[in-house]
Amino acid sequence: MTRELNRTIGLRVKRARETAGLTQERLAELIDRSKEAVSNIERGVSLPGLDTIQTICDVTKVPMTSIVEESSEDGSTADLRATLNALFSQLDLSNKRLVVALTETIRKQSSQDGP
Repeated sequence: MTRELNRTIGLRVKRARETAGLTQERLAELIDRSKEAVSNIERGVSLPGLDTIQTICDVTKVPMTSIVEESSEDGSTADLRATLNALFSQLDLSNKRLVVALTETIRKQSSQDGP
């Protein structure tokens, strides 16, 4: 279970880093860790402490829940949700409103089209 948790957290950290447009080296600089430490986290070799996870979240502008929260969703849905959260957090308020409006329009259209 620990190995699986390490891999899950690592993949989420990697996704947040990539979505933020950061290299492992740049993230390492910003969180005051080595590039090797970031690589080990992303590969699931080591599990960072909560303070490091919080710093990663601050730097990548993703909510901590997208990194540490357990999900009952399948992997691909959870991956999409985390990516959307990371991208959404980087938008200004007017663009967030636009994304919400577009999403609501798509949802309404999908429900009218049926399954």
